[in-house]
Amino acid sequence: MITIGNYFEDKEGRLCVVEAVSKYPEDTIIAAKDGPLTTLPTKPIKLTTDWLKRFDFSGRKDFMWISRLDNFAVQIVNGKVYAAFLDKGGVIYRSVVHLEYVHDLQNAYQVASGESLKLVK
Repeated sequence: MITIGNYFEDKEGRLCVVEAVSKYPEDTIIAAKDGPLTTLPTKPIKLTTDWLKRFDFSGRKDFMWISRLDNFAVQIVNGKVYAAFLDKGGVIYRSVVHLEYVHDLQNAYQVASGESLKLVK
């Protein structure tokens, strides 16, 4: 699902932020990129450990990456990233949602926290 505030790349690989989404014509993304709003041919950004660091997650390559929330982290299993929900002791309670792209992480974080996930680095 694409929501306002999600990060995408334009066809030149520049970072864009979704400002609006229109269903007509089909799933048109309107994003800002260093200037006025524009309709862009965009592509999702693959979620990598470098992106986790840019969002201030900390962790190890093939284990758990902790966010600023007490109850949300991501877990990397066999190269795939999953949203991980933690119990009060910081132990993974559930890790079932596969996060393939940066916007998937942003959306999962927003569901868990009620806040938008922003770049810090």
